[in-house]
Amino acid sequence: MATRPIRPDLRPWLAAPAILLSTTLATAEDAVCYHANGEQGEIRIAFEIDGAGFSGRFRDFEAEYCMPGDDPEAGTIRVTVDIGSVATGNRDLDIGMQERDGLAVDDHPQARWETTRIHQQNDTYHIEGQMTLRGETRHESGRFQLAPEGDGWRLTGDSTVNRLDYGVGTGEFRDTEFIPDPVRVTFDLHFR
Repeated sequence: MATRPIRPDLRPWLAAPAILLSTTLATAEDAVCYHANGEQGEIRIAFEIDGAGFSGRFRDFEAEYCMPGDDPEAGTIRVTVDIGSVATGNRDLDIGMQERDGLAVDDHPQARWETTRIHQQNDTYHIEGQMTLRGETRHESGRFQLAPEGDGWRLTGDSTVNRLDYGVGTGEFRDTEFIPDPVRVTFDLHFR
């Protein structure tokens, strides 16, 4: 079977996918990934129940921040949290939060976050991303500050999540006068 020569006017179009692929591979290879976990930082939550303030932290999580050429805005942050590791200092509350009408740990043991956009404004980075909790995925946003620390970075920030968007609190616990919807999330991560 004879092959036909490629028309000269089509050569640039045929080369474009190869150039795009090589650029993508080079960018992925150039990315530097930093890691943090429950021993190298904190993810904390703050909320109210019947007018009283409560706070807690997740002891077990893994976080990764990959950025090409040390460019934080071009990076991607991924976080996986072991929901069963929540600790408030109140044993009954910890157990209650893990039950089916709370975080439903038996059915959904992990929560996940991945950025879709990072944008710097002055000394603050604004983030947007997808969070999955209790099998529900929603768009969330937050902010953080970033500072060099040793051979890595220290990232501190916060976000507010509405618990009812994820079905956290069913039955009597849906009452937002008893348990307000917003939950404040703060993080202090030491990426290495």
